[in-house]
Amino acid sequence: SPSAATVRLEAASATAQTGIVGTQATSPTVRALDAGGNPVRGIAVTFTAASGAGGLGNSNLRIITDSNGQASAGQWFLGTTPGIQVVTARSAGLNDVEFRATVAVGPVAQFARIAGDNQVAAAGDTLPVKLKVRAADAFNNPLAGVNISFAAATGSGSIQVGEVVSDASGYAESGLWTLGPQAGVQQVTVQSGSARAAF
Repeated sequence: SPSAATVRLEAASATAQTGIVGTQATSPTVRALDAGGNPVRGIAVTFTAASGAGGLGNSNLRIITDSNGQASAGQWFLGTTPGIQVVTARSAGLNDVEFRATVAVGPVAQFARIAGDNQVAAAGDTLPVKLKVRAADAFNNPLAGVNISFAAATGSGSIQVGEVVSDASGYAESGLWTLGPQAGVQQVTVQSGSARAAF
């Protein structure tokens, strides 16, 4: 078999890809080649996901290259924090191969009520505290630039400014809420896509 000095690893799948937090990415795969570019079987390769880069089906296992010289990390499930996520393929005495995914936040999935909930006032009054929420994806990553609607749901009240866009930290604040003329519990709903909350 070829000596380690004449064998190299090369990527057999994309080394740069994009994805969404918590989803599956293309499996990192390498190929072992000899000096003539021929596939080499029997080379032990270990795939390691860096901290925060999610999980691999074959993480930290010794995968032996097949008759095509290939070894795969198995399924790559991206981590839940956006940014650059890295998987490295290593084999003793050979060059490393690095796979990178640029990972974005997911769609809006939840709202946290930050201010303005459970206020008490007389019917018809304008409440002093504006309604404020934080928009986040399923993994609680804040979402900037999300269109959010505040709308009176019960009680025939009104919101001065009901259509807003979340800031860089995921926060969005409505205009002032004026209660409707009837006494009792009144509500405002917050919505973006399929995500909803109520004050």
